Amino acid sequence: AMMLRHIGEGKSANAIEQAVLVTLESGVRSADMAGSGKAASTTEFTDAVISNLGKVSETSGARDFQAVRLPERETEVAATPVETRKVTGVDIFVESKLQPEDLASELLVAIERTRFSLHAITNRGNTVYPASSRSIGLVDHYRCRFLATDRHVEISDPEILALLTRVGETVRWMHVEKLQLFNGDDGFSRTPK
Repeated sequence: AMMLRHIGEGKSANAIEQAVLVTLESGVRSADMAGSGKAASTTEFTDAVISNLGKVSETSGARDFQAVRLPERETEVAATPVETRKVTGVDIFVESKLQPEDLASELLVAIERTRFSLHAITNRGNTVYPASSRSIGLVDHYRCRFLATDRHVEISDPEILALLTRVGETVRWMHVEKLQLFNGDDGFSRTPK
């Protein structure tokens, strides 16, 4: 039925779907659907579906079909206009078996004498540093959010690379994501509570 709809044969697709539903409603089941009842062979099931072509299910009516019309593909790269853009921090995803407070201690040493502050550490979408009262099972992948100590000044790529180097001397990092302000608004998610 999906193939028939794909090639524009919605009427035939509905006829097959309805025949299958009528067959199931009559109690005929193939072995993979039989449960504790008597299973029809594949051939018997197929024959039952064929004999029910043209019948309509009592529980699920035919679906209207309209061919999907895809819009013309744009040749230009879509872009949202941005008047101002500023990198204000970075999320560094790290792999560590340390407890959150111990990881934070290591990272705080790594960011000494930089323009970054450790804003939060999350694990599985939950903030684990600063400590919360919620108890969660930890995995060895953390997101560490570093924000500029002065959000009015843009963080440069060399500063981010230096931060990655310093963090990498302490813990294995896997992925990095710049945190940017677009037209003065945060272009990144808030840290979960």
